[in-house]
Amino acid sequence: MRLHSSEVENLKDFKSAPDEVSLDLAGIPITFQAAHPGFYLALDPDLAPFETHSAPEVILRMHNEPAPIPDLGPVLFDSKRNWTLRAWQGKTILHVRAVGLEPNHRYYVIVLDPDLAEGDIYYQGLPGDGRPQFLPVLEPPLDEILLVQLLAQKRGLLFHASGVSLNGHGLLFTGTSGSGKSTLSKQWREVQGVSRLSDEMIGLRLKDDCFWLYGTHRFSSAGVVPPAFTKLDAIFMLKHGLENKAIRLNPSRSASRLLLCSHPPIWDAEGMAFTLQLLDELVQRVPCYEFHFLPDSSSVEYLRWMLSI
Repeated sequence: MRLHSSEVENLKDFKSAPDEVSLDLAGIPITFQAAHPGFYLALDPDLAPFETHSAPEVILRMHNEPAPIPDLGPVLFDSKRNWTLRAWQGKTILHVRAVGLEPNHRYYVIVLDPDLAEGDIYYQGLPGDGRPQFLPVLEPPLDEILLVQLLAQKRGLLFHASGVSLNGHGLLFTGTSGSGKSTLSKQWREVQGVSRLSDEMIGLRLKDDCFWLYGTHRFSSAGVVPPAFTKLDAIFMLKHGLENKAIRLNPSRSASRLLLCSHPPIWDAEGMAFTLQLLDELVQRVPCYEFHFLPDSSSVEYLRWMLSI
């Protein structure tokens, strides 16, 4: 059952969705299910292009009720923002609080099985007045945290980065905030044969003995983009400069700088060991450069000349 138009208007920018929806994020099919009759799922427009019919690797059941857990367990990691990771009876608990609410007020609680193949999302009881109720699918920060957790299961790594595919060649651009990821991403708009993957969050995976970049729904400068992935050919650490110049970096320096621009599972010792091993293999196999660039189209032309693409 999909939402009536009058009900969709109340959801503002949300797309209507049934009581089950599946998304492909970084090549991982995830299915969300309404666990009870009488309420439905609302899908943000940024996520709509990522709907899939693939068999799920992860199933998350969504409940319109508090989590049946009296004690959420000890804190494994505190974001110092609005979420904490906890442990309870061998399961991982993600406790997200609404910004501005009291510290112990539960906004939603996610209970994940040890293998992360299944889980339950419990929202605080939503106000009801006899109308159908709606739960948003994959709200922040769940989208980021879930991807970090799933990729750390020997799948890959999430980067704070931008990425493009140019005639089948994948380029990853990383850097700290203000280094120019969005600025450079905009320069690719008019280039023929280019697909921009994202300018905020990029998934990296090692599959079939190759590194692949996956675009995500996080795209700050151009709104909704279709999902895409491409083989990775080069990595660039960005810096604003007085000229366009790329300097090849050695692997050890590259790995440390890439770690700073990634989203590692720092609360998970096994996941961190995998992440460090993956980064070491990445910098040994994929060339990494420090790229000083000008904020205009000459930066793109320089890269095309340098890489002969």
